[in-house]
Amino acid sequence: MPDILDNTGLQVKSYAEISDELKNSFHQIYGGDLNLESNTQDGQMIGLFAQSATDIREIIMSVWNDLFADTAQGMALDRLFSVIGVRRNTGSKARVLITVVTDRPVHLQGLDGVNNLNAFTVSDSMGNNYNLELSADFPSGETQAVFVAEFEGYRQMQINTITTIETIIRGVLSIANLQEPIENGTDFETDAEFRNRALLGNPSGANIGTKSLIEAAILELDDVNEVLVIEDVGQISIIVKGGNPQDIANAIYATKAAGIETLGNISIPINNSVIKFTFATPQSLYYKVDLHDNNGSSYIDDVAIKNLLVQKIFRINETASQISLASIINEMFPNLLISNSLIRSNTVNWSENITPANNLYFQLQPQFITINKV
Repeated sequence: MPDILDNTGLQVKSYAEISDELKNSFHQIYGGDLNLESNTQDGQMIGLFAQSATDIREIIMSVWNDLFADTAQGMALDRLFSVIGVRRNTGSKARVLITVVTDRPVHLQGLDGVNNLNAFTVSDSMGNNYNLELSADFPSGETQAVFVAEFEGYRQMQINTITTIETIIRGVLSIANLQEPIENGTDFETDAEFRNRALLGNPSGANIGTKSLIEAAILELDDVNEVLVIEDVGQISIIVKGGNPQDIANAIYATKAAGIETLGNISIPINNSVIKFTFATPQSLYYKVDLHDNNGSSYIDDVAIKNLLVQKIFRINETASQISLASIINEMFPNLLISNSLIRSNTVNWSENITPANNLYFQLQPQFITINKV
């Protein structure tokens, strides 16, 4: 696939395509017998060039995606919807009534003081801080006062869990929240929530609602990690990673445009209609690599390296490359020399780049990683 911008959108070359082009060019210049395997210096150099070119294309694609409500994120999404007068809902802070016990009259500064950093502060068992809302003179004995969470966001505050005094003041003996909170606070509106609300309120917004609304609605469901919606004329294919089938079908039914056919291998009947979608399933990825410590040490912590590699999360249909895994090792363990870095799946032999079967995503597990110390 070439780099192209046309009426269907922006398409860029993949890492595998760039790598193959570089190898062909090198062979044309230096001859067809040039060894460009990943364990050679020339092969690793091509891998670095290809990764650099891929990184640039990913940045370009990110900028392109930020131009559209379907794919924009963060500040770019805020900017797009501000044109139609829709603003993201900011989070609110939790407020709770706390009993302060003193053995003498004391003055405690609140957030209304000249310097909020000096506000009397307490914390809960999870380490969340709460500041005294208003400055006040506290008499000897028990006094209740309103405290505000340090940051926006929902707080599930159990009774008698805010008991730690962070600002030590002579005369203040103890504190505790002895009743239900005044307000639990609200979380900052996520991109998916913001997009869903904005498009529901502005369905005429360039008729981009179907794909965006479906994605946003499914991503809001419990245990859903990723959703891929592919549009075609009069129909859509929906691939989901995680989630409950009925919940997913309900979300699709509530957000898809009338007359649009859904495609997939799972069928859920709803109100005389059948909603179809596909669950993305993991495909095992195998990785082997030779490592040598340039510092001369014979000890290489292969357990730590494996635990690091398995944190790599692959997206649905994402191509895996050995250079990306090798880069993870190199970034955390720069003293290690990497060679013979290769990957395979249960359907493809050892290679430098592998694309999963359709609607699958790669998954690394420690038992599928082989580290040879050389």
